[in-house]
Amino acid sequence: MWLFGHEANSGETVAAAIAIVMLVVIAVIWTCWLADIYRVLPGWGPIRKFDGHGGEDLRINQYLIHEHAQHLEAGNAAIPSLLEQKKPPAYYGTIGKNTWGVCEAPPRMSGETPTFYPGLGPVKVRESFAETQRMRAESGWWGKDMPSYLAKKNIQPPKLTVNEEGFHQFHQRIV
Repeated sequence: MWLFGHEANSGETVAAAIAIVMLVVIAVIWTCWLADIYRVLPGWGPIRKFDGHGGEDLRINQYLIHEHAQHLEAGNAAIPSLLEQKKPPAYYGTIGKNTWGVCEAPPRMSGETPTFYPGLGPVKVRESFAETQRMRAESGWWGKDMPSYLAKKNIQPPKLTVNEEGFHQFHQRIV
């Protein structure tokens, strides 16, 4: 067979035919891309559904957010009644009520005073915190692991090294 003025065997003829088909397919794809025809195909749209459909908790949360947005759009800055939930008591950490006790001075009449602190913005000042610090310093059972207390008692932890002799000695003293 003659191919572009040269005599070609059967393998070259098949390769030329595959090359021509490949160029035609590339031209069709390129034309579809330039004309945005591929957007008409149903599988080329945006992803609308993901693997997880969510549960009842997700639906309720989405409803509450939607209701809150409607109240804000209506000009009502008040939080809807569904969003007003009882706040759990404030605990330190995740274990619930602290197990080590409380060492705080009784709050004064004002309790916490809102004020503005440069660099931090609005803060609350606890009026009786100086008394609380004094009580904790004088207490025999309250933990005193702050750097200021350790420095007063000349307690220096060993240098922080991994797998060194000082670590093992410190660990044995604690245990």
